[in-house]
Amino acid sequence: MPYVNFNFLLGVIAFTIEECQCISDRHFLFVWCLLLIILHDIDGLKEFMKFVYSQQDFAMGTRSLLWDITKKYFTVGLIGLTVSDRYASIVSVRGSSMSPAFNPRSDTNDYVLVEKFCLDKYRFSHGDVVVFSSPSNHKEKHIKRIIGLPGDWIGTPNMDDVLKVPEGHFWVEGDNSVSSLDSRSFGPIPLGLIRGRVTHVVWPPQRMGRVERETNQRPLSSLQDRPEFY
Repeated sequence: MPYVNFNFLLGVIAFTIEECQCISDRHFLFVWCLLLIILHDIDGLKEFMKFVYSQQDFAMGTRSLLWDITKKYFTVGLIGLTVSDRYASIVSVRGSSMSPAFNPRSDTNDYVLVEKFCLDKYRFSHGDVVVFSSPSNHKEKHIKRIIGLPGDWIGTPNMDDVLKVPEGHFWVEGDNSVSSLDSRSFGPIPLGLIRGRVTHVVWPPQRMGRVERETNQRPLSSLQDRPEFY
């Protein structure tokens, strides 16, 4: 999970203050405290509090409110530090391999919510967007869309034949096929490498919303007597 430094947060805070005046101080402070907790950025939370306290623009009542929020949600934050790794997390999307679903512009990075309840029984469907560890380097994480489930036959424009996805594997591809490193290069991925399913875009504000399940790639077939992928 990427570390979100204070300079980044200051930029986003400045944007929020300028563009989202309709958001009250209470909501603004709470959302940012909670976001920092979810991101595991405790140092950033401390810096954010110092930043708010240092601003003469904030009334004393707002500073008192921040202290009340900190006390009220401290216990919730401690629980969140444990829960977020097990049930959900927020990650940033790098590159353009999933454009236009994510990062439709080259100068922005989307932040997405990843739920992990799906890992209980590996409940996935065609079109789900998943986060998984790279087959060649498990420290690297990729975000792609599921095109093929176990038992599906897959055909791509660059293949002369169709291939069967083995049991316990998924076939994944990026929406932007021309700049995506996916199953067309490294083959189907084992279920054990999947780390969660992307459900929502949570940042930037103008792109917040549910991630749609799409199957805009070529159709799947259920042909028989075809060579399996090994």
